[in-house]
Amino acid sequence: MLTTPHTPRLLACLVTAALLSACGGGDDSDTTTTTVALYKRAGSVQCGSGGLTLSGMERELVEAGVRVITASCGNDGTIDPALCGLPDGQIGIFEVAASHAQAASVMGYVPLSNNPAATSVPCTDLASPAPKPNA
Repeated sequence: MLTTPHTPRLLACLVTAALLSACGGGDDSDTTTTTVALYKRAGSVQCGSGGLTLSGMERELVEAGVRVITASCGNDGTIDPALCGLPDGQIGIFEVAASHAQAASVMGYVPLSNNPAATSVPCTDLASPAPKPNA
């Protein structure tokens, strides 16, 4: 075996590199989390207030252990008659870790892909979904 004055140092570097590469890091942040978009109706009606706020829905998910990646306001895309007391179409849209989708579905959250007419809309208030425009 050929030895040089640098052999022990080189061997130590190779062993250290091998051990570190086997560790895989140790960072708990999962940058490749598979996500799914879910939505839930706010339960609010035209000419009235009430229903769930976006922050209230997000809190409900978090308290149930669901990892929420993003939250936004939305509209269910249905064309409802302009009549007081009818649903106003407000929904909360949430991107969650796919592994938590089942827990969210128990609370009434549905895959956004089930409603292709639904759209994301700007929130009029950061704490509540935007009202559905009456056309």
